Amino acid sequence: MSFFSGNFFTGPYPDDVDAIFMSHVIHDWNDEDCLQILGHCYEALPTGSPVLVQEFLLDDDKTSQLLGVFQWFGLLSSTSGDQRTSAEVGTLLSKAGFAEIETRAVDREQSIVIGWKK
Repeated sequence: MSFFSGNFFTGPYPDDVDAIFMSHVIHDWNDEDCLQILGHCYEALPTGSPVLVQEFLLDDDKTSQLLGVFQWFGLLSSTSGDQRTSAEVGTLLSKAGFAEIETRAVDREQSIVIGWKK
């Protein structure tokens, strides 16, 4: 197993990877920036590989999970980001080209949204 660091916006993204995992990244950025990041992920991944996006996801009515709501308040005052629901992250993944999108709970507060490159 190997890990790579880099700039989400300028790359380079590694070639020869099996998956890309991002933990608490997408919430920091507006939709346009998220689509740029996820587009780079899509380009870097081989067909049949996943991108995994771990976040404190909000419920559909955006009133809970508690940590997600608190994090959202911080984002409103200091970034262009947005605390999102599973469906909203899924929409970003779809727009970037990913398919078969699913959400899996990690614990009571965090979830991973998975999209597959087809």
